[in-house]
Amino acid sequence: MNEFTDHIKQKIKLLVETITKRSIGNQCPKGFCFSTSFALSVYFNSQEIRNFISVGKMNNTVHFWLNLIDYDDIIIDATIKQFDKNQDIYIGNISDNKTTEQYKPKCISFNDWIDLYEIWCNPEFD
Repeated sequence: MNEFTDHIKQKIKLLVETITKRSIGNQCPKGFCFSTSFALSVYFNSQEIRNFISVGKMNNTVHFWLNLIDYDDIIIDATIKQFDKNQDIYIGNISDNKTTEQYKPKCISFNDWIDLYEIWCNPEFD
């Protein structure tokens, strides 16, 4: 595994902020976790930042975030604000944050992807 330096973290944070500010803006990101994670994943792949999208639950809510392949246990949650109003973006170890440590990752099947597509097409809004 590569070392996750402050320089790398700041570079990734800037990329995430650029994309989320242009797409979500300042609104609550509830219902946007898949579409945001997907857009970030595609962009990161174009920048040779290897990643994959993870799915799980937080308080019985389906939630998505990114895992960075080249850095041990580092995740990016660009929509953490829906669970923690004090954070816009989280980049770090999943177990180092009081919110992300509650995430319950789930392996998904092909049929789950069909359901997730429906969530993506029809996000919930408050």
